[in-house]
Amino acid sequence: MQSILKKTPLVLPLLFLLLTVVLAACGGSSATSSASVATATPNVPANEVDMNSYQFLQKSRTITAGDHIHFEVEQNAEPHLLCLGQDRTCDASATDPKELTGEGLVLNPGESHDVLFDKVGTYQITCTFHPSMHLVVTVR
Repeated sequence: MQSILKKTPLVLPLLFLLLTVVLAACGGSSATSSASVATATPNVPANEVDMNSYQFLQKSRTITAGDHIHFEVEQNAEPHLLCLGQDRTCDASATDPKELTGEGLVLNPGESHDVLFDKVGTYQITCTFHPSMHLVVTVR
């Protein structure tokens, strides 16, 4: 009996440590899951595109001709200059939608803007400030 009592004080701290590690792992999993949800943004409407400092949070959107894409920049993000084109270069031959042609559309932190896509096609949108910002809008 004394040998069991001598071992019990060691067992309790070990069980407590094991429980702490398991709970911490569960908490870490939850945080990772939340980060994935924030990136995937499952509750964002199909015509919304959110932007943080350096990227579009949605990489592609499919809409119907005559619909708008609602561009939204996070409050603490960097400014963006969006245009039709690829790899930070505006396509000089692009003609529609007008707001994304020429020098493009400037959006500052906390701003939002709707862009009308009234012609069927596939549109490549880039940010001339940030190399990782690419968006494909398919209009049916």
